[in-house]
Amino acid sequence: MLQRLGLAITLYQDSSILILDEPTSGIDPMGRKEILEVLKSLHDKTILLSSHHLDEIRQVCTHVAYLNNGSMEKYTVEEFLQTHNLGGIES
Repeated sequence: MLQRLGLAITLYQDSSILILDEPTSGIDPMGRKEILEVLKSLHDKTILLSSHHLDEIRQVCTHVAYLNNGSMEKYTVEEFLQTHNLGGIES
C-alpha cells in the first residue's frame, strides 16, 4: 500500500518528471498491472524508472540507460534486449 500511496502522491504533484525506484517492488500481480497501466498512460511525462524486471521495462520504457563497469550506455529498449541477448527473457 505504501508503494501505491507514494505513486499517488507523486502523480498528484503533477511534475513533468517522475523518478521511480522499483515502483512495483512488493506489489501483488493485480497491483503491479494497475501501476504499469498508469505509467503507460502518462504520455506527457518523462519517467526515470529503475527495475530488474525486463517485462516492465519493455512495457513502459522507450530507452534504457545501462551502467556497465562505471560507464553509462544508452539504448532503445529493443537495442538493449538484442545487444545483451535478452530478447527471450520475460522477467
